[in-house]
Amino acid sequence: MSSGDIAAALARLGSATIGESGGLAAHRRLRPAWAGATLAAPAYPVGCTPGDNLAVHVAVTTAPKGSVLVVDVGQVADRGYWGEVLTTAAEAAGLTGLIIDGGVRDVAALEAHAFPVFSSTIALTGASKDKPGTVGVPVTVGGVEVAVGDWVVADVDGVAFVPRGAVDDVLVAGRDREAKEAGFFDAIDDRGVARTRCLTGAPGRIWVTQRPGWHNAAMSEEAAAAGEKAERMEVARTIPAEPGRIFALLSDPKGHVTIDSSGMLIDSTGVPATKVGDEFVIHMDREALNDFPMGRYDVTVHITTFEPDREIAWTIRGQIKPQIGHIYGYRLEPAEGGTLVTSYYDWSTIDPQWKEADIFPIIPESALRATLGILERTLKHSNEW
Repeated sequence: MSSGDIAAALARLGSATIGESGGLAAHRRLRPAWAGATLAAPAYPVGCTPGDNLAVHVAVTTAPKGSVLVVDVGQVADRGYWGEVLTTAAEAAGLTGLIIDGGVRDVAALEAHAFPVFSSTIALTGASKDKPGTVGVPVTVGGVEVAVGDWVVADVDGVAFVPRGAVDDVLVAGRDREAKEAGFFDAIDDRGVARTRCLTGAPGRIWVTQRPGWHNAAMSEEAAAAGEKAERMEVARTIPAEPGRIFALLSDPKGHVTIDSSGMLIDSTGVPATKVGDEFVIHMDREALNDFPMGRYDVTVHITTFEPDREIAWTIRGQIKPQIGHIYGYRLEPAEGGTLVTSYYDWSTIDPQWKEADIFPIIPESALRATLGILERTLKHSNEW
């Protein structure tokens, strides 16, 4: 296998599977410096005098292209041994990432460069640059001895190393384990239990949960009979409130946070929308779902339909590239006893990359129904809208 084929195979299996298939799992203190960082590449070991990063600077100029630097800093971890300057130099040298049992800084810049970095801590104080070190000599990082040419697999689960002479055996064992787990998943799916899948997308990943039948949520009997897949989901509820009140809440950033059923929407910035093209920011916290350690982040709500008291819809612009392009919306119709509110989720126009992944919808019908219930409760007990 070529180096590229090995890297692709290891990355697809992931660190957790590799670590359970003959790879060597590093200590859990080694974590991605930014959410979504992943790498699979041959290692180039570096040993630093504690508190000094001269050896790292040397390694950036001497390591083979395509390598990931694997750095031991000794007993002084709380220094910023790596930052944006070294990242820029490493990119120019053709290096693919960094594993360091110590501190890094300039985290926002590392993420902006999409340069994979895994470290044991984040540290502001810089390191000196005048002490001797080693390059290309075996080091121990995360409790694992690493030599030139060993392979590194790192992602959200952690860091695993594969000795260069064991790559073929680990790949065989990893594929066997993957096949065995796939059988478990199929058995679980047959019982109608939720299953979580992961889709890689530069610069990060999306984790989604699917249940059997979600694709049929908005599918007509004719479409189902023809073998077509649904691309839109709708649920409706009559809410005892005037359309104007409901529309005011739905066009207000604060309203979006208030009726959220996931627990991820924490706060908002911006003013109520008044036309197509308006935008406001929602502050998110992924911890509510406990599925991916993205922590706190922001997304932008971009209004795509705005018909006062009748319909409002929007798409979400966030960290994932390319942008997905799915649409959330509400349609309002006067009805006996109040307003018939239809909540819909439409993924018919998503980017082709995401459509090919065949993971949509990424929310269940129950989430839309829950939001309508919260909407009614909010209007009943609040005078803000």
